[in-house]
Amino acid sequence: MDSLYQLPGLVTEKLYLVASASGIAGLIYVLGLVIYRLYFHPLAHIPGPFFARITDWYNVVVAFGDDRHLDFYKLHERYGTVVRYGPSRLSINSNTALHQIYNAKANVQKSSYYSIFSHYFKVPSVLTSITTREHAPKRRIVSQGLSESAIQAMEEHVLQNVRTFCQRMVHPDPFSSSSEKESHSTPSSISSSRWGPLKNISRWSGYLTFDIMGDLCFSRSFDMLNSSDNHYIIDVLPAGVQGFNVLGHMQWLASLNLDKIFFRKLAAANDRYEAFSREMAFERMAKGDNVKVKDVFYFLQKGRDPVTGAGFTPDELIAEASLLILGGTDTTSTAITSTLFYLLHNPACLAKLQAEVRPKFNHVEEIRGGPTLVSCQYLRACIDEALRMTPGVGGILPREVLPGGIVIDGVNYPAGIDVGVPIYTIHHKEEYYPRPFEYIPERWIAENESDGTEKEGDKSSGSWTAEQVTLARSAFHPFSIGPWSCAGKGMAYKELMLVIARLVYLFDLKIADGTRNGEGDPTKSPTTLRHRQGELQGNDRFVLQTDGPIVQFKLRDGVALSVSTALHGVASARTCEKTKVAILGGGTAGITAAQALTNASIHDFIIVEYNGDIGGRVAHTDFGKDPNGNPYTVELGANWVQGLGSAGGPENPIWTLAKKYNLTNTYSDYSSILTYNKDGYSNYSRLIDEYENGPYTEIEEEAGIILTENLLDQSFRAASSLAGWKPQTPEEQAVEWWEMDWEYAFPPNTTFYQYSDANNLVIDQRGFNAFIKGMASTFLEKNDSRLRLNTIVTNISYTDDSVTVFNHDGSCIEADYAINTFSLGVLQHSALTFDPPLPAWKKRGIANFAMGTYTKIFLQFDPSDVFWDRSIQFFLYADPSRRGYYPVWQSLDAEGFLPGSGIIFVTLLHTESYRVEKMSDEETKEEALAALRTMFPEVENIPEPIAFMYPRWTETPWAYGSYSNWPVGVTLEMHQNLRANVSRLYFAGEATHPEYFGFLQGAYFEGKAAAEAVAGCVKNKGCVGGPNYPVLHGTTEEKDLSEANGWTVSPFETWGYD
Repeated sequence: MDSLYQLPGLVTEKLYLVASASGIAGLIYVLGLVIYRLYFHPLAHIPGPFFARITDWYNVVVAFGDDRHLDFYKLHERYGTVVRYGPSRLSINSNTALHQIYNAKANVQKSSYYSIFSHYFKVPSVLTSITTREHAPKRRIVSQGLSESAIQAMEEHVLQNVRTFCQRMVHPDPFSSSSEKESHSTPSSISSSRWGPLKNISRWSGYLTFDIMGDLCFSRSFDMLNSSDNHYIIDVLPAGVQGFNVLGHMQWLASLNLDKIFFRKLAAANDRYEAFSREMAFERMAKGDNVKVKDVFYFLQKGRDPVTGAGFTPDELIAEASLLILGGTDTTSTAITSTLFYLLHNPACLAKLQAEVRPKFNHVEEIRGGPTLVSCQYLRACIDEALRMTPGVGGILPREVLPGGIVIDGVNYPAGIDVGVPIYTIHHKEEYYPRPFEYIPERWIAENESDGTEKEGDKSSGSWTAEQVTLARSAFHPFSIGPWSCAGKGMAYKELMLVIARLVYLFDLKIADGTRNGEGDPTKSPTTLRHRQGELQGNDRFVLQTDGPIVQFKLRDGVALSVSTALHGVASARTCEKTKVAILGGGTAGITAAQALTNASIHDFIIVEYNGDIGGRVAHTDFGKDPNGNPYTVELGANWVQGLGSAGGPENPIWTLAKKYNLTNTYSDYSSILTYNKDGYSNYSRLIDEYENGPYTEIEEEAGIILTENLLDQSFRAASSLAGWKPQTPEEQAVEWWEMDWEYAFPPNTTFYQYSDANNLVIDQRGFNAFIKGMASTFLEKNDSRLRLNTIVTNISYTDDSVTVFNHDGSCIEADYAINTFSLGVLQHSALTFDPPLPAWKKRGIANFAMGTYTKIFLQFDPSDVFWDRSIQFFLYADPSRRGYYPVWQSLDAEGFLPGSGIIFVTLLHTESYRVEKMSDEETKEEALAALRTMFPEVENIPEPIAFMYPRWTETPWAYGSYSNWPVGVTLEMHQNLRANVSRLYFAGEATHPEYFGFLQGAYFEGKAAAEAVAGCVKNKGCVGGPNYPVLHGTTEEKDLSEANGWTVSPFETWGYD
């Protein structure tokens, strides 16, 4: 019996012994872990706070506060360039680290820190995907919805919200107290003599960006500018994201639901944010295609990855919705706030911006996306400087090093650790930004003294050297860089420029008397970094949360703000300017048309051009530097005179003009070629000879017969197969690409070879469009009022009596006739509207043809680093897995071109073009360098290029592609519908020529033909138009296969005017 009474005591004693042993073991484990992390961990030698070196609780505590961005700055000030801020986490404060960590080829993936988002949203989004394999397909789909063309189509939604925002700046809040409303009673009280009500810009910019994102992403305004119902989300978002930031460093807390105990408020904010995102996604999914404009969510629902064919699941759509709300609202709102804060605290900068913006526009409605807004260089500099001073995300974006390690700044770091660059900290590093805590927009603009010498950066002069600007850019990453950079960067900049430009144009503005919201407190210790009055203060919740400034606005003298007109985009009533002929587009076809009208003694015409110069897709740009420090000129679009002329035959008119205006050009020697594959140099040039002497000849002849006899078409692939060409190896596919994809512009023998097969590359440093400017100089005077540059056409209204052209700036032109030379891409993208809508046969004609793109990617290396054979013009690469992957490289550092330049470029087409044009420069550069390293394995270290650039034709709103193509199955009747006039509206351009589509000579002939046809109408010498076919047949009837439809004769004759 006694033993039974003793049993509980024995059990208690044993439990005590077990607990004591466990406690001791745990203590030993913790002590051992601390000793290991302090003395034996691979990062033990790297300095950092003691607490941070032993546990990630350091990051939990810091992230729970408001100063994480400032903590990184303090750490680097104390410990140097490399800081250990967690047991396995490094912060590296250098521009080289920025590019080595975040570039597309870096041996890293996103840190497991981002997995916390999946805990709440079930699946990763494009923002939170960990691996490249998981992220890349998502990025390719999301990019479709955030492309320049998609955003351009939704611009009116942005503008409508910006108009309302501007109205609210001088009107009482619609959701404020009745007493405030009474004190600012009616719109008529808004005048240039009265300051408006006090506005907290942090709040109002948040309302604006939320309403814009609601419209752009979900076709549903959150209506925050008009109602307070959804204002709660302004506070929920940063609190919720702060919760992610805290728990990302200790994810087991969320796994065990301990976040709801230890961080109840943050967890509640997380749940509310997640619920809001889910509600938005479900509501938009229910709408399906029933939306007026294709919003971003439309592309997410319908989009498919062009590589894998995969789309988004419903859970993935919800996760992406959370990204859209986060990425498109809070960070953009902070940028608007910070830009206005710094302008108001730096009056000289504000005055300089006003002097730039106000004279450029005649009316507030002229301020919209386009070349005039883009030309506001100081505006962009003001925004970039605000993004530098107060980035929307100020902390670190961690990357996990993969097996094999990574070399950063010459140091090899092991796998398994997190590395990153602190954004706020590097943006304030004096090495890259002299006087880093001063707001100096001039630091982003390289200027030269009048004597041509460069001057040291000086705020008073506003002059900074090109080297200083380049250095500043190298450390600037408010939207991150590389494959995980912000996909909506272009949209964000467009919003920012629209908002700031309109505010500066419309209003005088000031900080409200007696308010200091957003300023630092000078009474605080400098060690807090919260003492600078001129620096906008923010609380780091992963995204930065700000308060203020409190601003008052007043309509500036001479500017009328009409709620019923200007704020709703209705231009003031005006009389349209009248002319005989309106020529829409100042490219080859447009200028040729104007010259033809002049030759017909018709001088009453107006040329309307989107850009700030004529030339259209014959466009060039400055690139790199020559030995004297001056930029080279390289061609973005057309580069060759293709087909010069043959003995006894006609001469290509482009070649005639090239000679007339002394364009520097060099014969393209296609036999000067070296071939490469996955192993480097591999001589398979015999395949080129075999192809040219066999299948290629047969295919050309067959194509010529099909075209001239209007037979049923077939694909090149089918024709190749019939000719015995069935490429199996990567080398054979590369040869096929070289002969047809890249050289497809060689026309078929029986219809095209009246100009021979000789091609000359134009490398004139005036630009290829010098011949277009030369033509224009024969009939246009300097500053000729008939040339309207920087003018964007939005609508064309046509009747049987006239054509009226309406422009973005509110102006209009009424013409007796119009010649539309806009590209096929513009017509297909509905970048402008027609009233009445074009007839169905015309719409089908436009839709049946294809707009392609031809992407030239330029790299300049230091001439001393050139690693290719300078005596060779072309280098053909056969990628082992992807056809057309960086296939044809062409050296410009060769005799007859730009010797000593160190420039080489590679050409991509079609799918590969579309792919890279949606990528960042950094991603594309890394791919191109990887291809070169595969081609030249014997070169020990191919260096980084000193200059890199490529155009994005598919995203260019005045082109949407670089050339047209005649697809398989399209008949001559279909092309005649594309070409035919609609009443007094004529169409011309390279796409409308039945033989030379895709060629400059096609544009030349069609511009001339359309103008001569219109001249016949104007002079009453017989007004005829091109044939059209409301009913299409399988082939064109034989009676129509004659000079009447444009074959083998001048297109001028095809319209019956002689």
